[in-house]
Amino acid sequence: LARNRTHVIRSQREPWGVTTPAKPLSDNDLSSLFVGNAICWATIRMFRTIHRCRIPWVVENPGTSLLWHIPFFVNLARHPTVQSVTIDQCSYGRKWRKITRLLFGNVDACDLECFSIRYCSGKGLCFWSQKPHVQLTGSGADGKPMTLHAQKFPTGLCRDIARVLLADTIHRRTC
Repeated sequence: LARNRTHVIRSQREPWGVTTPAKPLSDNDLSSLFVGNAICWATIRMFRTIHRCRIPWVVENPGTSLLWHIPFFVNLARHPTVQSVTIDQCSYGRKWRKITRLLFGNVDACDLECFSIRYCSGKGLCFWSQKPHVQLTGSGADGKPMTLHAQKFPTGLCRDIARVLLADTIHRRTC
């Protein structure tokens, strides 16, 4: 979605790529669409198999991602064994909010309790740090884009995701 700030190549109505762009798509735009769509189709094929085999899984993307408008993921989110969780990464100690959606399948809803208080209700200031959120625009002090800094997931979030995905395996070993 951030890419649309300079040139719209996808939209909520056309998440696979706009059919009538405002200006012709460059070779870079076409390449980006082709690669992104190929990765998405591979992901869809993989998740169809994983879900059918009843293996626990998770899909992660920013809360505003156009992935959530792809019909496969819209329908998958409605499946009875699938649950959606939205968290703010500031609740895991990050300086930015970065709203993140996690779509879990074939897991026990009770195991998702660890995500129940992971949103920021602060107005103006972060609920967790009581400081303003760092905006993920521009470059950091090191010259790298701020979005690059936010790509790395907080360790606590990784642990919570792993616990949910492995809960059934861990439970069977301790019983």
